[in-house]
Amino acid sequence: MDSLNGFKSFLERKHLVSEKKLAFYLYWVSSFVSYCEKQGFPSSDNSNIDPFLHVLAKTREEWQVAQAREALRLYHFYLARPEWEDGRIVPAHDPEQGWRIVAGKMREALRLRHRSVRTEKTYLQWLRSF
Repeated sequence: MDSLNGFKSFLERKHLVSEKKLAFYLYWVSSFVSYCEKQGFPSSDNSNIDPFLHVLAKTREEWQVAQAREALRLYHFYLARPEWEDGRIVPAHDPEQGWRIVAGKMREALRLRHRSVRTEKTYLQWLRSF
């Protein structure tokens, strides 16, 4: 499951989940993908999350269902994260170029709004840390 490995590296790279919870997030996503395959649903569709969580709530604690919901929210964010350049998607194999494009668009937007240079630098530092 290539998308699961990519999702794992995405979570690790962005520090979105602690190492302690990472295995659980991957478990919920793989369970969701299996559920969708059995039902004949596409796992990339957000509308399939609620039926999965409903089934999960029958046998799991409330906090586990909430954790699964958060894992699936992050998974669908990961799947839907295109990087744009002049209306075209930038290939995912070059993430550095994607960030340069986003930084350039942020600079342009800040300058159109006449923000100060210090504000621009602060926003760009925030962007890099994200």
